[in-house]
Amino acid sequence: LSLPLFAQHEEAFPSYVQVNGSAEQEITPDEIYLSITITERDSKGKITVEQQQREMIAALKRLGINVEEQLKMVDLSSAFFKKNNALATAQYRLELHDAATVTRAWQALDALGISQVSVERMSHSRMAHYRTEVRQEAMRAAKRKAEEEARRRAAEEAKRKAPAEAKSLYELGKKNNCISQYKKSASLGYAPAQFELAKRYELGKGVWWSPEKAAEWYRKAAEQGHKEAQYKLGSFYELGIGVSESYTVAAEWYRKAAEQGHKEAQYKLGSFYENGFGVSKSYTVAAEWYGKAAEQGHKEAQYKLGSFYELGIGVSESYTVAAEWYRKAAEQGHEKAKQQLGLCDDKINKGQKKDDNKEESLEKSPKNAVENNPTPDNDDTPGAFVIAIVLAAIFLVSQCS
Repeated sequence: LSLPLFAQHEEAFPSYVQVNGSAEQEITPDEIYLSITITERDSKGKITVEQQQREMIAALKRLGINVEEQLKMVDLSSAFFKKNNALATAQYRLELHDAATVTRAWQALDALGISQVSVERMSHSRMAHYRTEVRQEAMRAAKRKAEEEARRRAAEEAKRKAPAEAKSLYELGKKNNCISQYKKSASLGYAPAQFELAKRYELGKGVWWSPEKAAEWYRKAAEQGHKEAQYKLGSFYELGIGVSESYTVAAEWYRKAAEQGHKEAQYKLGSFYENGFGVSKSYTVAAEWYGKAAEQGHKEAQYKLGSFYELGIGVSESYTVAAEWYRKAAEQGHEKAKQQLGLCDDKINKGQKKDDNKEESLEKSPKNAVENNPTPDNDDTPGAFVIAIVLAAIFLVSQCS
């Protein structure tokens, strides 16, 4: 049983809301009406309607059916054929009250050769009552939908007006250091106010200290894309502050903040990948996130990236690049970076001296001497031999004289 209805709910904008409502209720019928048709059989030993009716009544009584009340004749007719023969037809309506009895009655009639049986209609003795119930439920459903629609429209209107109002309340809260104005702004969905309120609950500043409420408000701001709130929520999950500890969830929030350029979140994500906290360990990915943070001036990330290049972890080994990142971190006062920079410079200098010595030894080798002072080929310098012979002849002549 199903009934549709509609309801109207008055509100400020627009003047009304019109919705449709419906309700259904499953009902097992207790009034099942069978249509039964009996026709005389035109054959040797004609079986009359009266005879078939008697057999039918007897069979139905054996099933416990009160035929006086439940079986009614609704039509009796005759059809004339050639040779002045007439065949009578009778139609009955049998009222039954459950499906099991219907099945048994159908089988009994079929056994008697009465096959013209069909379900005429089904109903319930309390149908009026059920209709009233379903109609009332449909009205309630329509009313609920109207109220939900009214609330949705009211929320949309409030959301439309909220940004300006929320921002104004937030600015007043900053100016007056007023918690109540922060709360109003935060309740209107203004992410900066939600973040500020979370910080107050985290520190117990102007409100009762509550890590749980801090986490709740950080989450509201983080879900709106506030990167500082995303980072803070990540740290809460990492340390189990106000929430159940979960490196996996912490990594998710760190990633959201890191992707927005939050350098501390980028460093944290690099650390998570280096150590396999909440993510699959990957030195290559760790180096990438350390690099992003280092480029923004994060001194710890600069130191870590320098060590990765020095040791060839996740990147190709390079003392020169390592020294560059150590130097950047050292310039910001990172003590370990200062120490490693000195060691790295020594490695670079030793490598340079080794290269210089190698070049010097190559220059002094016989091979190089030959290359630097090549002996001329005979074919290229015939004049040299002629000059040498002439000089020798002059020397000999002078000795003889």
